[in-house]
Amino acid sequence: MFIRVENISFSYGKKEVLDDVSLSFRRGEVVSLLGPNGSGKTTLLKVLLGILKPSRGRVLFEGAPIVAIGAKRFARRVAYVPQLHHGAFSYSVLDVVLMGRMPYKNFFSRFTRRDNEIAESMLEKLGIVHLKHKPYTEISGGERQLTLIARALAQGADTFIMDEPITGLDYGNQIRLLEQIMVLSAEGHTVIKSTHFPDHALWVSDRAVLMKDGTVAADGTASGEITAGNLGKLYNIPVRVMDAGNGFSVCIPSSKKWECTCRDRKNGPAHHKHDCFRKEGGETRAGKTACSGEGKKE
Repeated sequence: MFIRVENISFSYGKKEVLDDVSLSFRRGEVVSLLGPNGSGKTTLLKVLLGILKPSRGRVLFEGAPIVAIGAKRFARRVAYVPQLHHGAFSYSVLDVVLMGRMPYKNFFSRFTRRDNEIAESMLEKLGIVHLKHKPYTEISGGERQLTLIARALAQGADTFIMDEPITGLDYGNQIRLLEQIMVLSAEGHTVIKSTHFPDHALWVSDRAVLMKDGTVAADGTASGEITAGNLGKLYNIPVRVMDAGNGFSVCIPSSKKWECTCRDRKNGPAHHKHDCFRKEGGETRAGKTACSGEGKKE
């Protein structure tokens, strides 16, 4: 285990956010942290990075406490992709990606041709090389997220810590990012990420860590832990995990309000406008139903 978290606790003032958390991470695996808002996922990632100092416990990187590893050495090994980022200065997208090369520089160093080649290749890899001369502050939130991932790739690290990397990305870019995570893992990189999408965790993760109230509720293989029972307890809603074929599973809500008995359910209007939804206690907009009576059970 090249990263170990041993009995970590952390508090913001009197509010305890992490309570005696112990985990280990193996090289080359993808680990997804799942849990409701406020469960401690982001705080745990910041403790892993050394941004936050735990009140109890320690984090070991290749057997050494991270507090004993120099910042530059640690940055060459571990890259961070934050959840949200708003640049204060109008650096170009290429300049932001070039900042990933800083762990290899001293105070007086300049970026070399090789640094620029690496930065541009990472922009190409993520399909955003056309943005390289645009101000970082003027691109969309999704494009900023991709830029930060390109910066992490340019850093050359073997471990990527990502806080909800899908945030703000359109569907196409979500899939491209998930594919990139799979490529990173296949190349031997470790990816530790938080997510609010259990489907995505099932698709790309080797392991899933389910967190609730600052503790680890479950830790194991993604397919073994992302179950209807576990998700129901985690989020306090009924969930069904279904086989979508071709090796994919999807998570769907399973309460009565989401069940549809209408004959026109495939091609008709949104389910919340159907008679069957209204019958189960749901409310339709303006009190209207759009099934014209065909949604009633026969």
